[in-house]
Amino acid sequence: MIAIVTIDLSNTPDREKNSDMRRAANEFSNDKKSIHIKKYKHKDFYRLETRFSMKTVAQYKVVDQIFHDFEFASDNYDDFLDISVSFQK
Repeated sequence: MIAIVTIDLSNTPDREKNSDMRRAANEFSNDKKSIHIKKYKHKDFYRLETRFSMKTVAQYKVVDQIFHDFEFASDNYDDFLDISVSFQK
């Protein structure tokens, strides 16, 4: 199962934010090499997208924990706009 966490920011993401996202993904990933972070401009904001594989489990059992951990990792970002969590089979 692939988890996708998207964080929207008002400024271009820096290396520190990439590291924060990788650290958060490490908590859930079953293959550290599967963690991919992509950043790009989307409309009038920047998007930081983290994809990682994880053990297949019922999504409702992990979505809140993933959301919480990534939200905590981005808590000190003064340019934070939004966060979302989705899954790809």
